[in-house]
Amino acid sequence: MKILTPTEMRQADSETIRSGLFSGIGLMRSAGNAAANKILDLTRGMKRCFHILTGSGNNGGDGFIIAARLREEAGRERVILHCTAPEEKLSGDALLAFRELPQDMIIKNSLTADDLNNDQDLVIDCLLGTGIKGEVREPVKSWISLVNRSGCPVISIDIPSGLDGETGTGDAIIADATLTLAAPKTGLLTGNGPSVCGTLHTVPIGIPDEILNAVAPEGVPALDTQTVRHLLRPLDPATYKQKRGHILIPGGSASYPSAPFLAGEAALRAGAGLVTVVIPASAEIVCSVPKALIVRRAPDEDTGHFTAAALPLIKSLLPAMDAVAIGPGMTTEAGDFLDGLLDILAVPTLFDADALNLLSCRPERIKRLPSNSVLTPHAGELKRLLDSVNLTDIKELARLSKSVLVQKGPYTRILNGCDGRKAINLSGSPTLATAGSGDVLTGIIGAFLAQKYDPFTAAQIGVHLHGLAGEISTDRLTRTGNTGVIADDLLIRLPEILQKFCDFDSGL
Repeated sequence: MKILTPTEMRQADSETIRSGLFSGIGLMRSAGNAAANKILDLTRGMKRCFHILTGSGNNGGDGFIIAARLREEAGRERVILHCTAPEEKLSGDALLAFRELPQDMIIKNSLTADDLNNDQDLVIDCLLGTGIKGEVREPVKSWISLVNRSGCPVISIDIPSGLDGETGTGDAIIADATLTLAAPKTGLLTGNGPSVCGTLHTVPIGIPDEILNAVAPEGVPALDTQTVRHLLRPLDPATYKQKRGHILIPGGSASYPSAPFLAGEAALRAGAGLVTVVIPASAEIVCSVPKALIVRRAPDEDTGHFTAAALPLIKSLLPAMDAVAIGPGMTTEAGDFLDGLLDILAVPTLFDADALNLLSCRPERIKRLPSNSVLTPHAGELKRLLDSVNLTDIKELARLSKSVLVQKGPYTRILNGCDGRKAINLSGSPTLATAGSGDVLTGIIGAFLAQKYDPFTAAQIGVHLHGLAGEISTDRLTRTGNTGVIADDLLIRLPEILQKFCDFDSGL
């Protein structure tokens, strides 16, 4: 699945209609009914009054189909259609869809605060589609403002009304969920998009994959669960722990002693056969350590952080390793250690946290990275890396480092600096914005590096699994935000998520 611009999506619609698979109104019916079925799934068990807000374009036409379908399931009194345009101002397929509405449908050409003052009210936003450019005009502008002030839960169809479908700019409805039709749109994943779209669901509407891919041959692939299922290899029934890979995780310090153990347990749970965590000798272990982890203490000259004195131990361990993940909890006092380590690394290596900050402190280190490296910066770490080498483009940084660059964020981007491949991950939630979450991601990606996945594939799998671990509920309409999840909880969810990928009928 590719991420499409609004222009590409319109082309896909046209090609589908031209192919004879659907007429225009047929494709609209398919989209509206698919969206309505998803709405019913998300609101299952909830007694809701649906307020469907429609404009005059095709997005409004989708809304008419949705209203008719919800009317069948919820009853007349619980479905109210609010139209900014009366029938005489409709045309084309939107007009045909309007004329298919039940005769007794409750229809209003207005929206007031009194309409949205009940705890059971739910807004279905079909006001504007992906083609909007510039400032929204009245009355839609006032309706958007009213919805955002109402506190009602909102499901937007295709894109939150007011959001530019290409750039993610504009004052838009703030949705709790967005049902994007056929394929994700670029504006949902950039600019204000991640802040206003809520939980993003891609709803198939019958457009063949070959058409979606053909209209965007250079488009960025969207990393979804179906894609990751195909990336994962089944385990050989005759495998054994050494064959499943051994990863070395040097990390921690007196200030942050537990970070490498989060990464280490994540690596074990993500499938690494063996995990060795190395910590500075004078860093106190203050957390419960999984019994399956191998723990070694490196000489640190009583500093509480890694120094060059640790290098002989690391050098003795490296021949048995299939991958290395370095950085969690290490502190930026470990520069001499990192310099020495870069001279002896010969296996795929992931750099995170303070290992990235140490690269920024001396940018010549970036050119010394071993082949098959993975860098996993968050926004602050990425800015420091870019500034250190006087770059503004992350693609140039990926090329300079010859690494796979994982740009962590609401929709994490993955770039391969060696061949230019890229992907954007669609899993995750704001619950991942918590201490230690990045350490867990380090361990997951590191586990797949140790299992001999190429770095780009390992990063894709790891980022998506990490995102799924942070999704507490994707089959219900829920408010996004802090749900009380901590990094330790992500570890517990990993085996359950991975098992679903192994089941023939998993529901993923």
